[in-house]
Amino acid sequence: MRCLWCRRKIGAFRRLVDREYCSALHRKLAKAASARELRDAGYTPGDADEFDVLWDEERNGKPAGRPSFAGFALLLLLAAFTLLLLHKSDGGSAGVRSDNLYAAPARGGGFWDRMQDRLPSIARTSVRRVETFEQGLKDWDLGRTAVSSSSWTVSHGWVQPRELRLWKPSLKLSDYDLHFQAQIEQRAIGWAVRASDLNNYYAAKIVVSRPAPYQVSQIVRYAVIGGRQTDRTELPLPMQIQQGSTYRVRVRVKGSLMTTFVNGEVVDRWADSRLKSGGVGFFTDPGESAAVMGVELAEQRGLLDRLFLPAWFMPSLPDLP
Repeated sequence: MRCLWCRRKIGAFRRLVDREYCSALHRKLAKAASARELRDAGYTPGDADEFDVLWDEERNGKPAGRPSFAGFALLLLLAAFTLLLLHKSDGGSAGVRSDNLYAAPARGGGFWDRMQDRLPSIARTSVRRVETFEQGLKDWDLGRTAVSSSSWTVSHGWVQPRELRLWKPSLKLSDYDLHFQAQIEQRAIGWAVRASDLNNYYAAKIVVSRPAPYQVSQIVRYAVIGGRQTDRTELPLPMQIQQGSTYRVRVRVKGSLMTTFVNGEVVDRWADSRLKSGGVGFFTDPGESAAVMGVELAEQRGLLDRLFLPAWFMPSLPDLP
């Protein structure tokens, strides 16, 4: 992470308060040097304006990137707060998270895992979970339905859903991004978000409502509250969905707003505030068939989460040219 003014790396302490400039002086220099700022403030060449004064400070060797007292004070406060939270820790179960997009998350008992268990949800590190179906369907809940556990088919990292199943590790989440790849084999693929159980969730489907050569694709969405389907809406998609082709689907759930993307393009956005939390699932209705792979769920970070993210204290990745 480099300063937008001098291109030097921004120190770890400075990143706690400013991730764009390595010092307050460089932030002021960048603002004063802006053509818009010069014009709006009426600066003219040769004036002893603010930019000249600041530039003199820079040329006289005023250190850039030195951690401020406020930065040290903030760091000490965070350290004290962390120690207080961990003081009564009994070394119990740790938080579950994984940064590996292609491996199942593992439980750990390290310092950061214990801290996340003690912190309130707004301050927890983002949870990233990935399902590769290598372990079968043990994490996919059927609830109390009487459907055979073999109704879903798993093969080589793909799953063909039938009745609605919910991903158990996601059921307590609230705001998150759901990513998956899907291939519609016959008519439609459906998914659920904010699902607390099989009777309460928001559902959406991509439907090929008319086959080629006069193909029509739709997105269908509705809510299931207390086991009853309500507010069903059908909208045309701004793109053609071909049966047998693979598509990248992303669903962002934040607050009362749900946004759906297909291959990076927004295809639907709607709001409903009845369900506050719940996980994800997949399904197809009778006469429909689809395959799903590469399921990934990323819980969105809270404000305090960025302060407690271990990556803040790790070396920055190389900057792009």
